[in-house]
Amino acid sequence: MKRAILVGAWIILLSLSVGAFAAEDTPGTIAIAADGSTPMASVSRQAGFSPFFLLFDQQGTLIEATRNPFKGEMVYGSGKAVVRFLAERGVTVIVAEVFGKGIREVMASKGIMPIEFKGNAGEAIRGVLRSK
Repeated sequence: MKRAILVGAWIILLSLSVGAFAAEDTPGTIAIAADGSTPMASVSRQAGFSPFFLLFDQQGTLIEATRNPFKGEMVYGSGKAVVRFLAERGVTVIVAEVFGKGIREVMASKGIMPIEFKGNAGEAIRGVLRSK
């Protein structure tokens, strides 16, 4: 009986660790808050008020430039809404010049990493990929 319980516990732990490793290995999309729709655009000061998000794959290829659907819609809470919007698109990293405490908390709850960067979006994506 003890042996069956130990074997069962070992199998559960093994499956959990394999699942965690697979999730950690899964690449996600990188979103750069930008003032324009091209990689030459400046990285926006705050993600919540950014006019655009440039979405890149793990090789640094621009997948999509999308307008921020919350820009001008909300005075407070736009950062949190943006995080939910980007999380639905598979984003695992968001780049902006600065992040406040509130948006950092929402990002952490969604498993999204904030990266602060000042410069243009092309430089930002190269910096993110070099740091991996």
